[in-house]
Amino acid sequence: MPALRLPSSLALTLGALLVLAPGSVLAAPPEQPPAPFGKGTIVPRLGLGVNLGDDVSSVNWALGAGYFVVDGLEVGARVSGLHLIWDAGLKSELPGIEDELPGTLVDVTPLLRFVFFRSPYFSPYAFGGAGPTFVTNNAPAPVIGHWTAGPGVAIGFGAHVFLDISVSFSGRMTVATCEEAFTDTFESAEGPVEFELGGLCRWRWSPGIGLGVAF
Repeated sequence: MPALRLPSSLALTLGALLVLAPGSVLAAPPEQPPAPFGKGTIVPRLGLGVNLGDDVSSVNWALGAGYFVVDGLEVGARVSGLHLIWDAGLKSELPGIEDELPGTLVDVTPLLRFVFFRSPYFSPYAFGGAGPTFVTNNAPAPVIGHWTAGPGVAIGFGAHVFLDISVSFSGRMTVATCEEAFTDTFESAEGPVEFELGGLCRWRWSPGIGLGVAF
């Protein structure tokens, strides 16, 4: 059977493409930026925040770092503090509240973080950890526990800078022990009053956004 031949018009068209656009066939593809969060990467972390309330406000801080032991898996730790600032009117109504109830909580949290997809532009991850919480002001249990976990994403801006967006879920362990530390009876102008500061012991969620660096 004779060999099939391309029509002459098609052969000329292919030849023109090869001459006019050699780059599309011969040139190497553009080099892609390296994937972030590889083994050996170090990520320091620093946070500061303020929450304003009617009866009590708080100042929050956090300091930590992580190290990627393999590509996409970070082992790290964080130390964070919560400092309560009681409203002057509440302190006048319940004398001694700032001395009887805890004024500072310090969390020490070992953390694991796993990056599901390592991209220079969009890297989703999940994190989790648990550790002790140190409570001040002679609380019934000066050391309780806490946990935290959640999802997030790192949006790359360059070789070492990224926008970090996350949602954190957290709680105290045990809830009953924590609530006992933030409940007490005070003498007021109207007689004994039992006061409980809620919202610190049961599970909470909070969004987070910030700039991150990786080395």
